[in-house]
Amino acid sequence: MSFPSSPYDGQTAVVNNTSYIYSSSTHSWTLYLGGIVAGPTGATGPLGPTGYNGTTGTTGPTGASITGPTGPSGGPIGPTGPSGGPIGPTGSTGYGPTGYTGPTGKTGPTGAQVTGPTGPGGPSGGPIGPTGYTGSTGPSGGPIGPTGPSVTGATGPTGYTGPRVTGPTGDPSNVTGPTGPVGYTGPQVTGPTGPIGATGYMASFINMNQVGTVAGPTTGYNRFYAPFNLTISKITANVGAPPLTANIVFQILKNNVSIGTYTITTTNYTMTPVTQTITMNTSDWLTVNMVSGTAQELRIQLQYN
Repeated sequence: MSFPSSPYDGQTAVVNNTSYIYSSSTHSWTLYLGGIVAGPTGATGPLGPTGYNGTTGTTGPTGASITGPTGPSGGPIGPTGPSGGPIGPTGSTGYGPTGYTGPTGKTGPTGAQVTGPTGPGGPSGGPIGPTGYTGSTGPSGGPIGPTGPSVTGATGPTGYTGPRVTGPTGDPSNVTGPTGPVGYTGPQVTGPTGPIGATGYMASFINMNQVGTVAGPTTGYNRFYAPFNLTISKITANVGAPPLTANIVFQILKNNVSIGTYTITTTNYTMTPVTQTITMNTSDWLTVNMVSGTAQELRIQLQYN
């Protein structure tokens, strides 16, 4: 016989030949001996066979993470049985759903932005390149114009000669007769001053010098730029040593276009001057090409005005 499911206070029950009384204040059954004589404890019966383990069921889906309120404790603990008596059954354990997970905490503030010190500066630029070559010296002033002719005025007329008068012969005592009168001096007449000679013009020169030994054929790279608008009127050239076996032939180019070919013949130091009109402005340039021959210190002069 089992305990009643809905006992009342003071109710008795006999379970396994043992009397119990229910207390509503403690919600428990207590051993009750009133009017009942407890017999001797019987021998312990043999243990029954172990029941088989059932197959493990499939895992159900994970429930929502919500912790429910704690369920009520199991039923009241049965009264302590007499020594050797059976232990009352354990009440069933209540279970509730798992409580929900709390919200995620807010993100902390961003740390301060700290800029490290500036690194040292990189090295300066590379070394300074070599100084370019110095151009040739510009022309000096032109030659002095010729002196005007020295013109002397015509000589004035010569005065006439006075009469020659011979005094009487002196006596034997060697007496000199008186000197005749001196003729008068003719007038000093200065002729008119001759005209002043024409003033010579100031010619200027461009010097294009090839230093050392220059042998043709050679293309000239150094340029002469006109410093202002000018007109070249004459070209001449000379060398430090005359050519011995072949003529020296060179060209002058304006803006890479030849304006003439010129020759210094063997055994000569200079060439025959060439009259030629070449106009230049500040954007024009001249170069010299050696065509043939070998020159020592070739110097080219370009006269301009």
